Amino acid sequence: MKTPPRIASSEIADALFGDTTLFRRILSSYVPSLISCYGGETSLRRHLQAIPDRIICICPMVLCQAFLIDMHQEAPHNLLGPLGLAMYSISTHDDIVDERPEARDEVAGLLYSGNIASLHGISLLVSNGYADVVKTVIHLMNLNHCFQTDIISSIWEQPSDEEGYLKAISHTGYWAAIGTSAAAEYVASGIDEPQEVRDFALQFAQSYGRMCQVYDDVREIDNDLRNGYFSLPISIALERGYDLSVHSDRMRKRLRGQKRLPNRVFVISAHCVGADGQPFSGLRIGCMRLDGTSLQHERIRKILRGGSDLSHPVLLS
Repeated sequence: MKTPPRIASSEIADALFGDTTLFRRILSSYVPSLISCYGGETSLRRHLQAIPDRIICICPMVLCQAFLIDMHQEAPHNLLGPLGLAMYSISTHDDIVDERPEARDEVAGLLYSGNIASLHGISLLVSNGYADVVKTVIHLMNLNHCFQTDIISSIWEQPSDEEGYLKAISHTGYWAAIGTSAAAEYVASGIDEPQEVRDFALQFAQSYGRMCQVYDDVREIDNDLRNGYFSLPISIALERGYDLSVHSDRMRKRLRGQKRLPNRVFVISAHCVGADGQPFSGLRIGCMRLDGTSLQHERIRKILRGGSDLSHPVLLS
């Protein structure tokens, strides 16, 4: 059976976040200088040119801006751009582990272009005056790397149940929290209860990051099968004896995965309600695009008010 074409990350970004032209344009503005300084003579140029289309770079920028909108703040482009650049090593390192390219120049290009962009982004954050944001970003990036490494001995090795899988992919919550927590640090000095805002940023991102991963799992069953990755849909399929080489069984698992999305979106939606019971406007954008319906505000107010969903509650001291 012919494998269906892989959907580009840029298409997924638009599906999740709407029009991402602004964020791609911000990221694109840094690419020429990166290539000029660090393009080299082999594959680095090509990999640096890919930065503006990487969903892992775009998502924290979107969440940072949405969070700041809810705090009645404008998101400076000299914060959003470097933040997105700093994410590139997460994206390229993930490609190395997931895709396991054999060509040495491809491995080198992914590895070093990611490091170059991330270090440049962090350097820009420091020089632009966002030292407190940098401390938070580095901490969350390190947590992402830490728990993503643990996956190699869990869902890369064997199937898991839903609880085990959601725990294994907790790194996605730290990745998403880079955007929300960067925004929380940006406004911290000007608000009365900054720790409450920091806590909310982590709580929201933990559910949002996991939802993004499950969404990705549903669309990449064929790639995950080929790469030997036991995603949640694949684990459930194996448990129930489905043959994923058969089209009908594979579609059954996609549908089942899609049915799980509203539950995770509902958890996210609950975190989008403030202490006054009113929904945050900016952060609702991603939730509403995913479930396609208006949020049920009365029901949301009754659940998950201030509850933490962090599997690994490691906080900055």
